Amino acid sequence: MLSWRDEWRIHGWTADIAKEGSSRLHDMVAIEKLAQGLLSPGTAERLQAISDAMARRRLLIASISLVDPLEVFPLLWQRVLTKLPIQHPVTPNVLGRGLLGMLQHAMIDAGTQGAKTPIDWHDDGSLQVVQGETSLMSGRWIAETLRQAGTDTLYLATSEAATTDAFLAAADYPRQGLSEFSAFRPALQLLPLLLELLWQPLNFNALIQFLTHPICPLSGKVRRRLAGVQSQYPGIGGPRWREAIAQIEEDAGQHASLIRQSIQFWIEHPRFDPTTGVPVATVLKRTQCLVDFFRKSPGDATPALRFAYATGYNQCLSFAENLARLLDQGVETLRPRQLEQLATQATARGNDNPLRIAEVG
Repeated sequence: MLSWRDEWRIHGWTADIAKEGSSRLHDMVAIEKLAQGLLSPGTAERLQAISDAMARRRLLIASISLVDPLEVFPLLWQRVLTKLPIQHPVTPNVLGRGLLGMLQHAMIDAGTQGAKTPIDWHDDGSLQVVQGETSLMSGRWIAETLRQAGTDTLYLATSEAATTDAFLAAADYPRQGLSEFSAFRPALQLLPLLLELLWQPLNFNALIQFLTHPICPLSGKVRRRLAGVQSQYPGIGGPRWREAIAQIEEDAGQHASLIRQSIQFWIEHPRFDPTTGVPVATVLKRTQCLVDFFRKSPGDATPALRFAYATGYNQCLSFAENLARLLDQGVETLRPRQLEQLATQATARGNDNPLRIAEVG
């Protein structure tokens, strides 16, 4: 429903509906009235606020060039863009010849005029369409083709980039340093999971993921026992949870106090109302502890695991620096959406895989 609402609003919906509208639309209108003041601003609300502010402020943007015609943008984007000095949509240059040039012309006409004219196939060598039955076969073909081309080539890669890079090296072609954004995803997941555990009510799924995560501040033995309790008796603080904690302390012996403090800090901590937010100082303290955790990789860690810890360290350090700047600016609390955006900015595209560095041709 939230997705529907955001999509409708960015196209101009104002929470009104004619009497003859469907029951679903009438329900959405009723929900919208109930949700007023409870939802964080979405893209539509932000665009409307920007549009209102632009009407009162002197614009410092000299010009803006549109690649697509203004008419193809959602209504609220159009309201913002029309307040700017727009240049006409940029028309791409047609550089290809033969069939490739015809295809480029047709795509430009379709984008500017809506014209869609069928094109007859001409086997003139200007365009190749290749489909591999497997990603391995495709990677091998691309590597061999690039190696034989002998000229500068622009390669647009998707999720199979690392596979292709391996074949480039196998074909005696310099490796491009391509890697998936998720090469160290486990390390980058820990911070978002801890942020999910800040809110009321307890996010049971996030807690299970935290306890079963391969990289975690709690020891594996402690996490397995607590995860086993959670899978049968969700929630913390109940009789089964207390029994598990008592058993963990008994097994820990002289380290029981430290383990108990660790469980209290990472799991049994206070939780906050999402509508009012969490103190920035609280999030900063927890993030700094996570920075300390990632700073000390296990002594028997493999090179890949050490790189993963370094990736998590860089992410949490960047997140902590952003929180510190907000504190300096007088920001006292943050809500879930704001924390999520900060974490996304700190994570960006992840870290490059140090095991896959680019080579000189």
